[in-house]
Amino acid sequence: MAPNPDVSASHPLSARLLYGLGSYPNMGGYAVGYAIVRRCLERGHLLTELMGIEARQIAALAGFADAE
Repeated sequence: MAPNPDVSASHPLSARLLYGLGSYPNMGGYAVGYAIVRRCLERGHLLTELMGIEARQIAALAGFADAE
């Protein structure tokens, strides 16, 4: 989640962003991921298509300019 797009899964900040620990919103990472996929589906992309590509590509398909 911006401004932390390159935080690796092993970094301690990753869990805080994903689950909403500390001062981050509860389940924030999941909510952002859901919104990105929903936007792709609204734009006509198929879930089977999204399952085969990387997260940055999915974010780009959703229309986030900074994704790639």
